[in-house]
Amino acid sequence: SAQAQIGQTLYASLDDALSAVKTGETLTLHADATVSPSTLQNAVTGKTVTIDVNGNALTVSGTSTSVVLEKSGDAATALTIKNGTLNLNNHTGANAAINIKTDSSIVLEDLTVNSTATVLYPQGDAASVTVDNCDITTSGAYAIATNAATVDNYNVVISVSGGSITMEAADNDSAALCLNV
Repeated sequence: SAQAQIGQTLYASLDDALSAVKTGETLTLHADATVSPSTLQNAVTGKTVTIDVNGNALTVSGTSTSVVLEKSGDAATALTIKNGTLNLNNHTGANAAINIKTDSSIVLEDLTVNSTATVLYPQGDAASVTVDNCDITTSGAYAIATNAATVDNYNVVISVSGGSITMEAADNDSAALCLNV
């Protein structure tokens, strides 16, 4: 049976669907799926893509590797993940599970997010993070962190509405939001 779908086309695996996804398309999961940070990053770089988890769980799993959302030439990266559970097991502590770079964006919508690292780190001019109706739990240092100490990181936009943030760092050295300006 199919693990994912784009339009009317069914794909046996999430990796197959990510290889085929084009800008402007929505990829819908039909079952729980696991993806490496590099596979997800390579599939969405320079594109506008929506991943509808569709009530399932999407797990990003790898060793000490962030998903980096960045431009490809002049093409911005815009990723939306919605409607299910997002498990980010690809980093730990203060390291970012997802790093949003210049002119790139992420929208997390109607998700339960579980992470072992800082969930989102917008870093770059006009990087954008939108979190709507998500329940985020992390054992990392921060749920959302940014550092606007240099001009390269100005104009970062962070919007959070609805949901909750639960911090579970073992050393109690954590904060839901870290804004260094």
